[in-house]
Amino acid sequence: MNRHHIVYALAATALIMGVLHVLSIHYHLYWMFWWMDIVVHFLGGLVAGLCIVWAYLVVSGITYDMGSIGFFINIFLGVLIVGVGWEVFEVVAGLLLTDDPFPDTFYDIWATLAGGLSSYSGVRLYDRYR
Repeated sequence: MNRHHIVYALAATALIMGVLHVLSIHYHLYWMFWWMDIVVHFLGGLVAGLCIVWAYLVVSGITYDMGSIGFFINIFLGVLIVGVGWEVFEVVAGLLLTDDPFPDTFYDIWATLAGGLSSYSGVRLYDRYR
């Protein structure tokens, strides 16, 4: 996998996530649509996963085995750390959108993990069929 392709995918995904977040804040979409937060967390997980893939490509070159279980575990754990860290930040900073933080935090972490695993799947498919 070419590391430049990862950078393009990463930049595009981060731009989409950022624009969606700004629009959601400005037009109160987080409060109008309960699922908007989940979409943004999914995109955040996708960005985190692509960042981890990019870091592996830069550090290890193109020879890293994308299909290894170690690669999968590293993406999973890296995205999990980012997701949990973000949720801790949301709680500490008082950014929760509900009075009951457990369901929101639970779904946000799952959405972040789903985005991260999607980045892994996308990279694997791209690597296989290029």
